[in-house]
Amino acid sequence: MQRHELQRIISQYHHYLQVEKGFAPSTYASYMNCVEYFFLFCSQHWDRLFLPEEWTIHDLGVRELEFFFREHMKERGWKVSTMTSYNSAIRSFFRFLHEKEFLETNPIRHFLIHRQTSDLVIPDIDASEISILFEEGISSTFEGYRNRCLLEFIYGLGIPAGKLLQAEDVEINEAERVVCIYFGRKSRQFPISLTAIEVLKEYLIKREKVLTKTSRHTLALFISKRGTPLSQSMLAQIVNNALQKIQANGGGTTLLRNLSSKHFAEKGADARSIQKQRMVKSLIPIDNFKKEDFETVMEQFQQMHIRNKPSQS
Repeated sequence: MQRHELQRIISQYHHYLQVEKGFAPSTYASYMNCVEYFFLFCSQHWDRLFLPEEWTIHDLGVRELEFFFREHMKERGWKVSTMTSYNSAIRSFFRFLHEKEFLETNPIRHFLIHRQTSDLVIPDIDASEISILFEEGISSTFEGYRNRCLLEFIYGLGIPAGKLLQAEDVEINEAERVVCIYFGRKSRQFPISLTAIEVLKEYLIKREKVLTKTSRHTLALFISKRGTPLSQSMLAQIVNNALQKIQANGGGTTLLRNLSSKHFAEKGADARSIQKQRMVKSLIPIDNFKKEDFETVMEQFQQMHIRNKPSQS
């Protein structure tokens, strides 16, 4: 952002706090320091924030504010009280920008500070061990293909268990290696390996046969051999049975997703791509896996994710 433009806005904000709001000198001085430091941070880290080099106030919002607090909480040990002070000042500044019509809307009006989360404890299981789950042949039964498909979706696509059980339909774009999954009225695209596509296609055929045989009708994508929607307990049992093969008992779908993100990061994936893979809004939990460098999640999945190697069966 051009310095003279920023200084002009900051000067007006100073007047706003001092005259219009009637803040005490110590209070408006503190607010000014917080806001100026936030802008300095954005200027120094514009590339990590994915901002254009000549960014303006119109480019700033929740994502940048969240990154700012995440960086200072995790890397510099800021306490919640310190973050609350900065949050108050920055929120006040954005209200000013909206009131004075520098911005049409206030992009951070609903922003809340996330309290510090505990680091995840992830077993030291490397990608080669996980590959065991996908290298053995698939049983030709309905359950064999369903269970492998579940593993591909949880580990390969990073879909959480609750979301997985809400899945109702899929569209496969084999040429682009993309699958679109429908969750009720919402849908989402995921990069997917060619191996997983083949498993999914076979599962869909066997699923229809089960529904025909049992005379059942359900929208659920994943079903039991009786034609009923797969339950949370059945899904957990399927995943835990698979994880026993690599001595990772009891971790369930959460462990499998954590290992997926860990291995994805180890291959070079950035925080934004891991965030999208895990389907979460906040970047804070992604600190457990992050490596900050990169390009699009599609490119990284196709180049790096171990479930997208053509040689895998």
